[in-house]
Amino acid sequence: MTEQQKIQIAKGIEQYKADKGVSYTQIADLCEVNKGYISHIINGNWNAVPVGDNKTSAISDKVFLRIKEKLGLETEVFETENYKDVFTALMDAKLRKEYRIIDGRTGAGKTCAVTHFSQIHPKETYLVKAANTMTARDFIAAVARTVGVPDHTNRYRMCVAIASKLSRETNPILIIDESEVLNDASLGAVKDIFDEMEFKVGFVLIGANEFVKKLKKKAESGRTPFPQLYSRFRHNPVYLNPPTYQECEMIGNSFGVTDKREIRRLYDNSSDFRDIFNALRARRNDHDLLSNAA
Repeated sequence: MTEQQKIQIAKGIEQYKADKGVSYTQIADLCEVNKGYISHIINGNWNAVPVGDNKTSAISDKVFLRIKEKLGLETEVFETENYKDVFTALMDAKLRKEYRIIDGRTGAGKTCAVTHFSQIHPKETYLVKAANTMTARDFIAAVARTVGVPDHTNRYRMCVAIASKLSRETNPILIIDESEVLNDASLGAVKDIFDEMEFKVGFVLIGANEFVKKLKKKAESGRTPFPQLYSRFRHNPVYLNPPTYQECEMIGNSFGVTDKREIRRLYDNSSDFRDIFNALRARRNDHDLLSNAA
């Protein structure tokens, strides 16, 4: 585990404490680790824990991994331009009750950024991940469960209940990830929910592979509900970009890769952030296997 990942876990502990209103002792109990470890981690002293006789020891990766798992923390978060753009759009939508579309190719870091946003700002943040096999009712029911309203048999009643619940909150945001897989009836449900809570709730559709372009094409066909849906979400779309060399270098450095030639090969052989992470994780796993075999 890298130092950057440990720093992110330390920040995650602080955020979890603030969000949940719990003590460090309660966090230690939840994670089943020594409460002294939690203190050392949040103070950045994980490499120099006193063990007696004027000696120190490092907190093992196993402890960090347990904390990560128990608290549901994301540790491979890097503030790339895509990350910043997604985070800013989500925050604007949440605070200003805006309606946005975020569009980027697969592997652009959309899901990572939105997941991290929901972890940092869990209050009144509702994240739903669409799936290829969802019917319209499946989709509406998933939104209802996420928002915390009854799962009715009637789709329209569920849409009204969702909108009613969200409209009573202070800074709610409804985020639909992987929106590009929603069928036409589900997109119609998006419009129905939107119509019931217009200008009262932040609403963000996150899609991949020219989602905006495809939605616009459907709108131009004149077929309901696409003209209405597109007109509501088309303003100020966020388009995500492939990784830059500098971003590849930043991520590579966090995995211990500092050789410029290796960074260049990594960049040249990667078309997106997923490729970069997959290559670096494979490299780390190979390194661990060799170390364990030695």
